Amino acid sequence: MQSQSKFAKLAALVIMGSLSLSTLAAAESDAARAIRASAATAPTNIPGIRSYAEPPAGFNAATASDEELATYGFPSRPDKQAHPNEYAHWERAMKLARTRWNGELKALPGGGMKVSSGSSALPEAVQAEAGTKQIQTNSASGAVVTSNQKTFNKNSIGDIIAEITVPTAEFPLDTKACSGEGYIAVSSVGIDGFVFDTGNGYGFDPQLEAGIYEQVSCSGDLYYFAVAGWQGGYSVAFDVNPGDVVYAVAGTYGGSNSQVFLEDITSGVYGTYSVTTSGIVGRYADWIVERPCCTDNQPLALANTTSLAFGAAYAATEHDKIYYPGSQASTTEVLAMTDDAGDQTIEQVTQGSTGYQGQSGLWFETLNCGAINGCIP
Repeated sequence: MQSQSKFAKLAALVIMGSLSLSTLAAAESDAARAIRASAATAPTNIPGIRSYAEPPAGFNAATASDEELATYGFPSRPDKQAHPNEYAHWERAMKLARTRWNGELKALPGGGMKVSSGSSALPEAVQAEAGTKQIQTNSASGAVVTSNQKTFNKNSIGDIIAEITVPTAEFPLDTKACSGEGYIAVSSVGIDGFVFDTGNGYGFDPQLEAGIYEQVSCSGDLYYFAVAGWQGGYSVAFDVNPGDVVYAVAGTYGGSNSQVFLEDITSGVYGTYSVTTSGIVGRYADWIVERPCCTDNQPLALANTTSLAFGAAYAATEHDKIYYPGSQASTTEVLAMTDDAGDQTIEQVTQGSTGYQGQSGLWFETLNCGAINGCIP
């Protein structure tokens, strides 16, 4: 297969309980957050996405003030004393952010699934059994945690972060069929994505997302992009390569003010954007692998990525809480992706449950017809 670095024309693209949390000793100041919410004033070629001013020569994000970080769109600094692991990963990413990418964004065709009128996230109720809620969906695998907030406030999830290793996208082994744009996957972190009842099983509706798009076309060409998403529509930023590690951050300040920060830690290339997000609440945080929508409201064919890893993953509120994808609370949803018929799992996630490495890591595997022979629509 030939790997291509240029953009090609692409067709289409919860249960009450306590979460794993700890207290944050400090949060970004209100003044810095106000700057962050208003500093991105340069329009891009994509409606609803704006960019921040480029920092001056010699700027060091690792030692910059909170206000400077906000002005230039860098992620907020975790508290070093309260959360040394999160701080260490943030500091490394900030030191390696060397080259600001200023190219033109490109919108991928497609968008979210058609959610029927009145549909919303699954109702949150007391779960009879202890442990996480296991759910099969036709479009996503991963972990979803909730802050239980219904309006945006300081207890809402404001930031979600992970280091995602870019996988190699392949056809399912021994597959003999390929149509449209081939096989696609999106590996991302997000805010307010939710599971909903499709009337024939469950689906996942992404909202604000930051991550990686992977595709193998029917001709065998390979495409890997860092992407920003809102409600299932994705915009391409810069190219990444298999084996690279991408530091992906999605953040929101309530209402229509949200942000995506993407950095290829391996190459030092980064981009940072303000995203207009109507009605975002910060109720959910998601770490997912998704096959995006849509052909006749059915998700597209899943790329065989064999295995891929999320590390250094967590979500935080503006006020004082941090959540991990390894949470074993009854409010945590663990999603397994199925084929269109819903009769076999094609992407599975394994959570860790103890210690920082366990709670902050996720391991994804492509299975069954997603890995061998290809799934029949």
